[in-house]
Amino acid sequence: MKTKINDPIGIITFESPIISYSIIAESACALLITSSKFCVADLEHQTIKELHLGKESPKIVACNPLVKDTFALAFELNIDIYSLKEQPKLIKTFNTTQPITCLAWNIKNELILAFSTSSTLDIWNFKHTKLLCSLQSDNESPISNLCWLRKDLLAAAQANVINVWDITTGTIMAVVHSVNEVKNLECDYENSVVIVYIQDNSIVRYNISAGVVESNSVFPYKVLEAKFVQHMLFYLSFTNVWSSKYSYINQKLTLQNVEPFHVQTKQIKCLEYAKLKDEYLITCISDNTKLVIWKTQIGTETLDEAFLKEVAQIKELSNVEVLNTKERQLQVKLKINEDWIILNITIPYMYPMYIAPVIKIIKTSKNLDIVWKNIESYIPCIDLSLRDQIQYISNKLKDPSRISGSV
Repeated sequence: MKTKINDPIGIITFESPIISYSIIAESACALLITSSKFCVADLEHQTIKELHLGKESPKIVACNPLVKDTFALAFELNIDIYSLKEQPKLIKTFNTTQPITCLAWNIKNELILAFSTSSTLDIWNFKHTKLLCSLQSDNESPISNLCWLRKDLLAAAQANVINVWDITTGTIMAVVHSVNEVKNLECDYENSVVIVYIQDNSIVRYNISAGVVESNSVFPYKVLEAKFVQHMLFYLSFTNVWSSKYSYINQKLTLQNVEPFHVQTKQIKCLEYAKLKDEYLITCISDNTKLVIWKTQIGTETLDEAFLKEVAQIKELSNVEVLNTKERQLQVKLKINEDWIILNITIPYMYPMYIAPVIKIIKTSKNLDIVWKNIESYIPCIDLSLRDQIQYISNKLKDPSRISGSV
């Protein structure tokens, strides 16, 4: 079957090259810096409005993801914090002694802003103009990417090394070594221990808590940038924006392409997205002067909401009793005639992305214990709900000869 290709819903063309842009929180608008002006673009209606700062052109813009109409602009040796109504209003200014390379707002605290100057990393509370900490590693390479994992963990890429900082202690809690220079750094906000980075033609998924590479997806083309949008991972290749998802294939975590978003050019960069009601607007820069916009639908259900829905479906089973639930874990008592078995079920952080849950035995009655030992592979393939997983186990315990098959 031929793969569906999504064409853009609109293209906004600028007179001069786009240097930096960022999506305004809770809106379908973006702030853009071009070589000649600073402006706001309405992505839904494809209109542009020029904004006036009364000073030199900035080089980086970063909108606060938690507060609508608050953004930061990086100039050569200072950062200005603005509110935006009809025109930008200056709130605070931070001065530096070295050129600024990156900006990153905290994803859990709207007052905290991180920025890097060469190899130094400064964390500020902009409301009180207070420096929370200044961090510096032994690596002398300039910081090229910043990404918050949670309120107190910040990942910083320098050449082929990623340092994960604990800003409460000012120490490095994890160091990730890449084979090549890290081109792009992205964090999975649904799981505070997972980072994704790009090296040439591969996307690497790394679990900093376990200290292991969970997945290294290699493509026949160069990968430019990646970004999580809900549970999907979008990434740029030379000619397409791809939506993809992680799935287990033959017990191996694999990144699978879902659908391409066609660009019709070979010069694309800067992947960003905006939420529009129950849809998402995916954007990137094309040919330096064009902002390309696609529309896509992604499930807006959070992982916690999906988990509670699964639990409700499990409770509908006549032979199952839910004993307790906690942080995407639950224990269930499965009754088979006069016997019973207690299962502990953990929902992986990628769920509901078609990844089988981890199911362990807590306790069984004597008869079922004997039956269970004769059944090794009790979890079926992916793409089954928790309810169906448990029903599948129940069927096997009733008839141990049913080693394979579906519910």
